[in-house]
Amino acid sequence: MPRDDDSRDLRARLLAGDTTASNDVVTAYLEDLADWLEKHYDKEEPNYCLMAAEDAILTFIKNPMSYDPDKSSYETISECLLTGT
Repeated sequence: MPRDDDSRDLRARLLAGDTTASNDVVTAYLEDLADWLEKHYDKEEPNYCLMAAEDAILTFIKNPMSYDPDKSSYETISECLLTGT
């Protein structure tokens, strides 16, 4: 999981339309988010957790306003992105 400064930078780059930001977001978040989901939803198949992490990250890439690292924790981004709220 990226540090707060890195999260802010990634979000700002997405908002600015940086064409390489989406790849950097996937690299920064995917593995950690999938691992976090596996730990918190341990009865689910690991593949489902990976798919959920992918969906959450795509949601963030499409709508960077859905997560503000200055106002939300890692758990908050996970829950918000996964529930679409």
